[in-house]
Amino acid sequence: MLFEIKQSHFIMRKITQSFLKLMFDENDTICVSDSQFSNHSVPLSNVFSGKTTLVSPSSQIPIRTIDSDDLIFVCLNPCKGFRNDKNCYKYKNFLIEIDDFDKQLQIDYIKRLNLPYSAMVWSGSKSVHILISLEGDGVPNEKIYRFIYKWILNIAPLTDQALGNASRSIRLPGAIRPETGQEQELIELKEAIKIEDLMNWLKKYPDCKPKERKKREVNGTGDISSVPTWVAKLLKDARNGFPNHLGRNKNWYMLTKEFKKRGFSQDKVEEIFQQYFEEEGDFKEKEWLRTIRSAFESED
Repeated sequence: MLFEIKQSHFIMRKITQSFLKLMFDENDTICVSDSQFSNHSVPLSNVFSGKTTLVSPSSQIPIRTIDSDDLIFVCLNPCKGFRNDKNCYKYKNFLIEIDDFDKQLQIDYIKRLNLPYSAMVWSGSKSVHILISLEGDGVPNEKIYRFIYKWILNIAPLTDQALGNASRSIRLPGAIRPETGQEQELIELKEAIKIEDLMNWLKKYPDCKPKERKKREVNGTGDISSVPTWVAKLLKDARNGFPNHLGRNKNWYMLTKEFKKRGFSQDKVEEIFQQYFEEEGDFKEKEWLRTIRSAFESED
């Protein structure tokens, strides 16, 4: 993978360039930010130019151009549009994060697991971020990506178990964390991982392999033709992440209320919704069922 970077003006720090070259191909578009907030994707070359254009999803926030060295975060995987799982078009980078214990203990834990990884970054606060970057374009689709991600997390139970989606952000090494004034330090930079090597490591832990969750059979046709078009569309969109910004609990609650108003029983709602629900690391089936139950118990 070759990158030709013009030297006509200021270029971002080499340590950050090397990290981004490991994660992305030169024609990729990526989402970067100088805060926790999302921005529209930009070409990687825009970031390497030394100045980065940040476009917020809010029309109330003006477009900004900042020094690339002031960037703090990058979305794990290439995106087209704003940072969102559905806008990722490659699935090749994984983030493993540990929030407990001191820095050296976190590093030692990963080393003892013999996890094949590509880089380690100190967050500048309390966490070591471990990057696994696969060679080439990574895995074919999001379903496989989430399956592998969950397998990794199951093997490493002391890591943050809420991770697992493609549009998470990882901290850029070399940047100064604004709230602490500490550097997001590059601990180690290695190389991209062959998918065969990662799979061979995973297969050493067959008991940690995620069990495929079987969909319950729906009694009857599961006809949803009686609900408004927008409700049916929102339900069908659920698998890829709700398109609005209400959050998963609120969306499932709202959908349940709409079905309840039309005479569907709780059991029937669960049977129908099961076809569209995908469990995530920080949103388990138990919580999802509790949301449906709450909507039926509510009198509003």
